Amino acid sequence: MGTRNGSNHADRASDLAGRLLQDIRLRGLNEGDRYLSTEEVGKAFRVRRATVNLAMRLLADRRVLVRTPGRGTYVGAEATDTVACQVHTLYM
Repeated sequence: MGTRNGSNHADRASDLAGRLLQDIRLRGLNEGDRYLSTEEVGKAFRVRRATVNLAMRLLADRRVLVRTPGRGTYVGAEATDTVACQVHTLYM
C-alpha cells in the first residue's frame, strides 16, 4: 500500500511538473523571471504542498526552475520545449 501511495504521489507530481512547464511557456516567461511560490502553485493548481515541492524539485533537477531559499523560485536556463518534453517523458 505504501508503494502504491508513493507511486500515486510521484504521478501527481509528474503531472503537475508538466502543467507548470506549460504555464511557464504560456505566460512567456524567460530565464531569470520570477515564478510562483510553493503556496501560490498549490492554490492555483489545487494541489498539496508536498506535491508542489516534488514537482518543483523535478523541474529544478532539470534546471527548468531555480529555487533559492528565502528568495523565491525563478525560471531556469533550460525552460525550453526540448527540456519540457524530456521532463514529461522521464517522469510520466
